[in-house]
Amino acid sequence: MKKLLLVFISLFISLSLAFNQPDTTAAIKNTEQLCSIADTIQKGNPNGDLFLIRQMNFETFELLPWQTLESAPEAEMWMMQLVIYKHDSNIILAVLAETSPSGDWETETKYYFWPDGSIAKTEALLSTFLGNAVIHREYIYDKTGKLLKQEETIRDMNTGVVIERETASFMDKPPELFLTLDELKTKLELPDSVK
Repeated sequence: MKKLLLVFISLFISLSLAFNQPDTTAAIKNTEQLCSIADTIQKGNPNGDLFLIRQMNFETFELLPWQTLESAPEAEMWMMQLVIYKHDSNIILAVLAETSPSGDWETETKYYFWPDGSIAKTEALLSTFLGNAVIHREYIYDKTGKLLKQEETIRDMNTGVVIERETASFMDKPPELFLTLDELKTKLELPDSVK
């Protein structure tokens, strides 16, 4: 009797997990399909629909307002770079690159957006010479903004070998997470022309 009860309980738990799993799996698949479209657009147009840079005043160490790549006097001296990609006139991908004034670290964060402007995925890569590490982070969301999956991989910059966070010693700079395109525009102080 106890064995039969145990079998029924195990079966119930297995079925419960099985019914919840496809929803998450399907939502992740939908997100990955959107990201695949965005990545294809990015590969076909590396400079995007809009290419902005933000430079630093090295006397005051303040960031200057965003400028288009063409209008910046010394485009190679950027601290922040944002490339925007559109699909069906909606922003589908924003790629933000940042670097330290010393060049000790740099980041590239890809923000993928659903057509309504909500976040679909954030993928971030931090490369730092302060500990010689490369940190890859990924956050996948459903269409309601619910976080479905979060992953982090840390590799030795020189060997590419995966290292455990507990044994690593490096400068960390987690990505800024935005739940909507409007939040990204506001926090990054983007010009009103970004639509």
